[in-house]
Amino acid sequence: MTGRSGRVGLAAGLLGLLFTAAGAQDVVWERHVQAYLDGAQMAMYHGGCDFSKPAFADIDADGLGELFVGEHDGYLNYFENLGGTSPSWFCLTTGLDTIDVGMQSAPTFWDTDADGDLDMIVGNELGWLHLYRNDGDSTAPVWTFVTDAYQDVRVDHHSIPCFRDMNGDGLADLLVGHNDGGAAYYVNTGSVGNPNFQFQTSYYQNINLVMKSSVYAVDVTADNLPDLFMSALDGEIRYYRNLGPPQNPSFRYMGVIADAEHNGTPTLWDLNGDGLLDLISGRSEGQLMVWMNQGTATAPNWQLTQENLGYFDTGYYSRPALGDLDNDGDLDMVLAQGLPGILYLENVGTADSAAWQMADSSFANLNLPGTEAPALGDLDNDGDLDLVAGCQNGTLALVWNIGTPLVPAWAAPVHNYAGIDVGTMSSPTLGDIDNDGDKDMFVGCFDGTVLYLRNDGGPVNPVWTNLGFYPGIDAGTESAPFLVDLDEDGDKDLLIGNGAIAGNLAFYRNTGSAAIPFWTLVTPLYQSWDFGDRSVPCLGDLDGDDRLDLVLGCASGGIYLYRNLYLQHSLTAYLTPLGAPIQIPPAGGWFNFYALVVNQEGLPVPFDAWFMVRLPNQSWYGPVAGPASMIIPPNSNLSRYRTQEVPAGAPAGSFWYELRVGDYPEIVWDTAGFAFTKQGPSGEGDMGDWACGGDPFPGETGGSGSGMAMPEEVALSAFPNPFNPATAISYRLPDPGYVSLRVYDTAGREVAALVDGWRDAGSHEVTFDGSGLASGVYLYRITAGSHHASGKIVLLK
Repeated sequence: MTGRSGRVGLAAGLLGLLFTAAGAQDVVWERHVQAYLDGAQMAMYHGGCDFSKPAFADIDADGLGELFVGEHDGYLNYFENLGGTSPSWFCLTTGLDTIDVGMQSAPTFWDTDADGDLDMIVGNELGWLHLYRNDGDSTAPVWTFVTDAYQDVRVDHHSIPCFRDMNGDGLADLLVGHNDGGAAYYVNTGSVGNPNFQFQTSYYQNINLVMKSSVYAVDVTADNLPDLFMSALDGEIRYYRNLGPPQNPSFRYMGVIADAEHNGTPTLWDLNGDGLLDLISGRSEGQLMVWMNQGTATAPNWQLTQENLGYFDTGYYSRPALGDLDNDGDLDMVLAQGLPGILYLENVGTADSAAWQMADSSFANLNLPGTEAPALGDLDNDGDLDLVAGCQNGTLALVWNIGTPLVPAWAAPVHNYAGIDVGTMSSPTLGDIDNDGDKDMFVGCFDGTVLYLRNDGGPVNPVWTNLGFYPGIDAGTESAPFLVDLDEDGDKDLLIGNGAIAGNLAFYRNTGSAAIPFWTLVTPLYQSWDFGDRSVPCLGDLDGDDRLDLVLGCASGGIYLYRNLYLQHSLTAYLTPLGAPIQIPPAGGWFNFYALVVNQEGLPVPFDAWFMVRLPNQSWYGPVAGPASMIIPPNSNLSRYRTQEVPAGAPAGSFWYELRVGDYPEIVWDTAGFAFTKQGPSGEGDMGDWACGGDPFPGETGGSGSGMAMPEEVALSAFPNPFNPATAISYRLPDPGYVSLRVYDTAGREVAALVDGWRDAGSHEVTFDGSGLASGVYLYRITAGSHHASGKIVLLK
């Protein structure tokens, strides 16, 4: 990849999640990063990177090494070590705070000012060193930018620093890998806390690896002498043993101990707590490779054990497709990559919680030269999924599934399938475009256009009619289309990825019909996302909520996941009091109001309506009426005159009466309300004696003049959501009993116990204050007897 991408990153502190707001009739997406691969938790949906450069440092004093990864784009990726003899990793950020060194970031850590905590020094493409001083402490770092020319050290491009005492004087010296193939050596002539680095040579120990060298020094033989590890453009990792003496050491070349294939960047750290230093290296393709030390403290022996430490990355040009290949009720993934051979990731989790296992690296025995672009679909109506693959030479290949839905088996590939050739980089997507009951095909092309192949043969024996390039569709270059009903109106829309330093998504809405489609460009920059280069979307339900989630490949070789939270509709709520100002006497009373909901869309919209009351103590109570489920016709409105009773047991003070429309209970599209007061002192009565009558809403239970009946299950909601810093969590109980209501972070750690005791049947509310927590998504769960319910809340600071 050339140039610099603006690829999607995670803001620091969001715990691997990003909430993306939506406009009218648009999907609200939530980014997810963590998942399990081969039994270990990692940043599965990190997105990948290029020219990875790892560094380890215990920055929170937990005895574990956190992982930092520099990359081509100049940002830093930060992964928290969750522990274990085979540690799991939690991605905290893909753009560490505001740290950006331009391009080719290469981090290392050293206590420059001798204040007891580690500072961060980052090399870059231009050969300088950036210093970020730790103004926090050894348990909670705060990075403060100091200079982009630390100690005026500069090498000939691609600086990769390492601090180590190389002359036995007790002061850390500086080695810097660089573009000319050596390790530049700077002697520290200063003092502890006040270093002064003096240049000695560009080729320490006269080692010249020709181009793009990296260097790391550490004692691996327990003799208190730092040994040397170097790599370069060829990816071979060379080991030089320090023979001493400490003041003027000589080194013995021990040979090539590992091969990262391209642009190796070695570092060493004890990953499994056995007291031996393991070898970890980045590479130009972005993966982190691991060679575990299976030797002894004095005689190391490194063996390759892993090629995706911390995050998942295929190398480059990932192209995903989703489908249930083993008929177990969840979606599996096939993933093309820059090299020949398609990966098969079997979903060994559940329909609502995907977990992946690498099942095959040569899926369907399709090993075409260059990059494939897979699409899965049942083309012969036999109940299993067949494979169509776009080819780098612009043609298509078909592999029939001659097995069963449970156990697929693959026939020999049919090359030049459908007789088309778009020149290069064909990218197919399957879907019933004309609503005739069979699958048609769109094929993305290198020039950004889309070829339309209509299936005139039927669902069992497809016959393709080439209708040419679809007019008006142009995604720039390397179009990667996906047919999906994104706005849930019953016809297929188009999301199209693109390439050549673009990496955006273009959204074309079908403004025709399911049988006679017409695609209209809504935006060439859907959600303003930028994935750097060669974005390739596909959609499927990975969390069991019947909403299509977005999985996306890109040139960096990783994958992204955005979960589909809900579809935001353009409904506007209005609520007008009749006879304002409204004052309720101490013994209780009632007020009249006018409710109006306006649909500004050209489509019918199903929705829920319900009424809530904010009490004088600012807590929410209700719903006091609803939820009522209904459908509002396109470009129309729905209005009702209603009467709300206020019980004598309600406290005295100022109230807020609110209409909410959305998808009860968690999703609110719009609200409207007004204030009223109740005079004191309170009379006798029950807070639960609210009733709302008048013109009933369609779907409302209980009829005019009655309130909502007790629910058969626990009802649970939070408002506002997203929130900052507090939200009110409301719950409604069908029966009295013991109630537990707790809040958890996405790692499953309890962050708050809000309710733990007996509660009566009816409506209740409790406030969750997130002032002391980081921004991100949290889960709240209630257990009431045999009833359970849970939901998500988003803290946005």
